[in-house]
Amino acid sequence: MITGSAERFRAQFRFTGISSIINAIPFAALVLSLFYWIPVIWLKYFTLHDYVFDSGVFYGSLHSIFFQHTQQLLLQYAAGSTIRIILSPLSTFNSILLLLYLQLILVLGSSITVFLIARKMFSGRVAPVLLSLSYLLYFPVNGSIFFDVHAQTFFLPLMLVAYYLEISGKYRASLVFFVLAGITRFPIIGIIVLYSMADFIYSYRTLRNPESREIRNKRARFAMILFSVSFIITLLQYYENTYVLGVSSLGNIHYVAGSTVLGGSLGTDLITVLIFAAPLLLLPLYYSEFSIILWALFGFAFYTNYYGYLYPSVFTDQYSALFVPLIFISLFAGIAARSSTGKIYSENKTGRFNIGKPSPQMATAIKIFVAVAVFAVLFQPYSPLSSHTSGSMDIANYTTIGMLNEREMQSVINLIPTDASGIIFPGNMPEVMIHSANVNGSLIADTINGYPLYWSPQFFQYNNSIQYVIGDTTDLSTTPVPNAYNQYEITRNAISSGQFGVMAEYHGAYLLGRNYFGKPVLFSPIAYPKVGYSRMVALNSSYSIDNGLLLQNASSASILPAESTILYPGSYVAYLNLSEVKITGHGTFELRLSAFDVPGNTVLDVANLMDGQSTIMMNFTLDNFYSNANIFITNLTFTGTVAVNSIYMEETAA
Repeated sequence: MITGSAERFRAQFRFTGISSIINAIPFAALVLSLFYWIPVIWLKYFTLHDYVFDSGVFYGSLHSIFFQHTQQLLLQYAAGSTIRIILSPLSTFNSILLLLYLQLILVLGSSITVFLIARKMFSGRVAPVLLSLSYLLYFPVNGSIFFDVHAQTFFLPLMLVAYYLEISGKYRASLVFFVLAGITRFPIIGIIVLYSMADFIYSYRTLRNPESREIRNKRARFAMILFSVSFIITLLQYYENTYVLGVSSLGNIHYVAGSTVLGGSLGTDLITVLIFAAPLLLLPLYYSEFSIILWALFGFAFYTNYYGYLYPSVFTDQYSALFVPLIFISLFAGIAARSSTGKIYSENKTGRFNIGKPSPQMATAIKIFVAVAVFAVLFQPYSPLSSHTSGSMDIANYTTIGMLNEREMQSVINLIPTDASGIIFPGNMPEVMIHSANVNGSLIADTINGYPLYWSPQFFQYNNSIQYVIGDTTDLSTTPVPNAYNQYEITRNAISSGQFGVMAEYHGAYLLGRNYFGKPVLFSPIAYPKVGYSRMVALNSSYSIDNGLLLQNASSASILPAESTILYPGSYVAYLNLSEVKITGHGTFELRLSAFDVPGNTVLDVANLMDGQSTIMMNFTLDNFYSNANIFITNLTFTGTVAVNSIYMEETAA
């Protein structure tokens, strides 16, 4: 008898041990995914490779709401993105990286929500694990965590949690999370309205057994309450946007901007649907009422013809977060529709597992996992093959250390007094708002348009409200649009006004201060590359030799280096390296500048060329910033031969 009890105990222990190992797999996979993504996100942020930097815009909105909370501001976000009001206290931590990591954990952590949903809905212990792993391998998830921080990304984890709470019978909590998902950004609340309608019909269609009547009635009542609440919120947000704020409720946030019915490529539309659904065996596209919502969302994407909703951008940007939760909810309904005739594991009296015939649900889960894994080979960022697809995230480029990093930029920002308020700064420097709590977010230069006279040099002369202008090279490379100023033009006009001097020029970041005309507090200029002869273009007859670009008997030659760059105000020296200089008498040439705001080109310096000379040094001074600048040689006159080896330039003083 004792022996029998011991055997049963050991069997039960083995049973419990195997179950624990299986249940731990989703958590271990989540940890491994976080180990991969956390350093990637940190590098992307530290190296300032967020070329859009919506994370800065998102942080700026939280900061403005929490520290300013004017009536107009609160109305704006209540109508457009109420979730930001709820999240605004996070701005007190003064960390954009915190927001990036929070978004990362919530999105990847939804794999656990998927596991819990599957475990509640399906028989067996392995199928939920496979579906959880499939979520982590499902490549559309990656765009929302890699691109930047966005309000609509929070729709993904909130929607899945709301669904899990609903099927768990926790309707009050579920209602809260459904509403939170809907108010992430208008008009996403409309998706919740459609979901409540589909959920009502789905409950009555699938819960027809007498023993399911009570659950059906509860879910039907919940669906009606959810419909009422979400529909009222939709009407309120639409009314507030249209009649209180006076803005286009849809067009101003690019949801229907430039809409034409199937105005894009039909092939692009179809491949978008295919790549979303194929890894999941196309199951989300049919089987349930939730599939109708998904098709409505696809139809909306096709109608708008907005690149962010279509292949390939939808898989590398944040907009995939709108599709993923609906796809998985539809998937759950699709798998549940396949009746279960057995379990892949059966438990005998001793508690041991006996492998049997897989149930239809288990077989489907296996197929999905295999299909998702196959697609991951091509589309997951850590796959060596992903760089060969048009949906590649190009992570290697985004995490490469560049000229300026976040710490260096922060050191420039720290030169601004903490009580300063009149600061013009670009959208990729939201740390200015962290540093100076009084800064008005409306001074972000990316938002300034339609007022070309307001930011003229005369404005800076007669208006003392602006005390500082800050930016970096990426802000000066944008081509201005007609009738609008960008950071480049504002910066040039501030210098042209005579009221500002360069306080810092540090690894590409700059700071202008009103009435500051001393030496820069921080000065580490851009390291310009040496331009070799192979990257030069000669505008007269020439040919390459082993060490240079050979010109003969030139009466008027021009050599254009194939490089364009940003030039800051300051003193420069340019070196011209020559060989094969065999000329009669002497020659002359000019160093010239062409740039975005320079009509024609400007002579910087003139130099003489003597026989046998190998290096020529030329000096020039610039009084402003120049975008898309080219330094080139022209009017090169001589009799004989000259081989141009390279041109090198450096800034010696600000």
